[in-house]
Amino acid sequence: MGEIPTGSGKGGGKKLFVSFTISAVIVLGLIVYAYSLFLYVEDTNQLYEGDEGEDPLEIQVVAEQFRFTYVYPDGTTTEELRIPKDRPILVNVTSQDVMHNFGVRELRVKADAIPNQYNEAWFQAEETGTYEAICYELCGVGHSNMRGEEVIVMEPQEFNDWYDSSGAEAAEVSG
Repeated sequence: MGEIPTGSGKGGGKKLFVSFTISAVIVLGLIVYAYSLFLYVEDTNQLYEGDEGEDPLEIQVVAEQFRFTYVYPDGTTTEELRIPKDRPILVNVTSQDVMHNFGVRELRVKADAIPNQYNEAWFQAEETGTYEAICYELCGVGHSNMRGEEVIVMEPQEFNDWYDSSGAEAAEVSG
């Protein structure tokens, strides 16, 4: 029987050290990169510092079995979310009954709706169109009905016209 080659022992330690060092640098680089992305996502101030310096539009999202209701700053309440394009949107999400999860896939926004608690999420739509709000939490037998609720992204002037007229309608109804 032949002998098993065990190597000469020359240079093996250097190769191991170099490969370990390169691996450590790559792993640390990935950690730093991932952490910087996390800080960017969590930094809402960078979103609010747009070209026009607009404050975010704050909308309250109230989930209940089996729908979402949207309350605007002037008290307008709708069952479809209308927002202007290119403006930061801050949603305060809560629930009136059980746990829900409000999300709009195309707008990359998702937030838990928990009774007696408010969760904030922000986003900014870059294109006009109609999108779908979905509940991502199994919230009861009618959960599948919490699909297809419209999120309408409008041109800023078109949104302002709608918002001004909806506020007047809300005042007429309550007055």
